[in-house]
Amino acid sequence: MVGRDRPGRYLMDGLVGAVRRIHDDFGLADDMEVDYETKLFATYADVDRAVSLRCFPRIDGVLSPDPVVVEASWLNSPAFAQRLVLNALTSEHVFLGGNVGRYRADRARAEQAVAVLAISMLATPEITVPRAVRALTGVAGGAQGKDFLGYTHPARLCSTVQSGLASLVARNLVEVVDGARFRRCHVSRSYSTSHACDNGPTIPIERNPR
Repeated sequence: MVGRDRPGRYLMDGLVGAVRRIHDDFGLADDMEVDYETKLFATYADVDRAVSLRCFPRIDGVLSPDPVVVEASWLNSPAFAQRLVLNALTSEHVFLGGNVGRYRADRARAEQAVAVLAISMLATPEITVPRAVRALTGVAGGAQGKDFLGYTHPARLCSTVQSGLASLVARNLVEVVDGARFRRCHVSRSYSTSHACDNGPTIPIERNPR
């Protein structure tokens, strides 16, 4: 769920109880590694931080996602909660109701953000969709899938990355080279929210109106 403010303890307890009953009714496994209070609700500010990629550290200007650390304090941190939001918006999911305009805008921003994340991680002048997907699904010889950014379906991620890159092309932030490669364009730094892609130009992601 997404809203302007986090619900109070009484409402949150009711939400957690309802979700647990659904798990019991349908015989679903109850994953308790991440607290329900962390993963069931995000504020608009959490979504903004997620699609602004502020939940990832930078090393020499390059976005460098950490592998998942299986410790309660890490799994329930604001940064990891925002990573879950980004993953949810860019993985297979179901829209159950609410402000559909806001949802569509957030999903589009998330797709652009994932494309920007791949561009930064690869730190090369040009990228392709397959290279971007490989970068987002795991580290060579290291963490993969759920132990990294949570992506386990490369085919679905290909579509998400392609959509995000297409949006960046439409905004003249990325250009297509030979039909399959994507190259960053030089853009203005006057936007209110932006993402530095390695040591190259800044690619901005538009803020979503409240």
